[in-house]
Amino acid sequence: MVGLLVSLNRKMAVVAAFLVIVPGLFFSVWLSSVMREPTVVIAGTTTANTVKWGIERPGGSVDLSEEAVNTFSNDEISSVFNLSIFDYDESYGGMGSQDTFCMNVTASSQASSGFIKNAYMVFEEDYGPSIFDWSESNVNWAELQNLYMKEYADFGELDSAGSEKAFARMEAVDNPQSTSFHAVAHWALYSPKNYTHLMNATLELVYFNGTVYKKLVQLIELGTHPDSNNTPETAEKIQNGTYAGNCVGGYDHHDYYSIYLTSNQKINVSVKNMFGSTWYNLYVYDLSLNQKAFDETNNYDKTIDMTADSSGYWLIEIRSLYESSCMFYALEVYS
Repeated sequence: MVGLLVSLNRKMAVVAAFLVIVPGLFFSVWLSSVMREPTVVIAGTTTANTVKWGIERPGGSVDLSEEAVNTFSNDEISSVFNLSIFDYDESYGGMGSQDTFCMNVTASSQASSGFIKNAYMVFEEDYGPSIFDWSESNVNWAELQNLYMKEYADFGELDSAGSEKAFARMEAVDNPQSTSFHAVAHWALYSPKNYTHLMNATLELVYFNGTVYKKLVQLIELGTHPDSNNTPETAEKIQNGTYAGNCVGGYDHHDYYSIYLTSNQKINVSVKNMFGSTWYNLYVYDLSLNQKAFDETNNYDKTIDMTADSSGYWLIEIRSLYESSCMFYALEVYS
């Protein structure tokens, strides 16, 4: 008797077998390249330095152009793990109209000698309601070079009480020296605006260096946090320098900064648009909150040059004029 067994789970590797039964004996003839192999013994593990990326949680939808890249290279293996965040949508329809970061996930590796054995990618966060979703618009949702998808999962298929949000497990094809992976993914926060998130993304590569098997581990931390400088009383204290990565606009109308100046001290304050857009004004106040200087021109970049007439903590305000858009900016202060 001959039967055909096929796994129908779309997120498991399809394995087919003919089961042939003879009196007193049966055996399987496997048609898939997924063969049972001896357990690979890892002779050593290298963990690359963790790359950390974080921005203030945007006050509204904004196009981003941000990258978190973990690059590693030695005499045996080179690997690039890249999360390219291209959009923040305050009400992304594909994720239940939730605040969502949209990103390209890529990984590429090159063995100097030997070959790549397999790759495992996992995304983890301790906040239960958040979701990490592979964008599976079709069966070939992941672009793979010299890899095949053995197993993957995302929201709805993992324990909602656990920290694991999504994973992809891949095996190399024909012992290649190089492999690559690309997919689009969405990180939906499902949280109040004042919640701080931290997502850990990990790539594990097993490779053969010509003598033994080794493992390379690369980590990226993705973070987003609310700001806390929305009033004069909670102004962020700063000194001379550049402060980048903050956002104003949408529900976040005001950002305040506090800097100590002495009487007759000259100061230059400038705000430069990094990405996104909103109309805003720039103001400087003295110790008694009297407005001393402003820039209300219709430009995305603004500048104030002035001289302090008293000693103490002066206040800088960046004020958004509209709720429909937001802007990430760099604040530069020199005195």
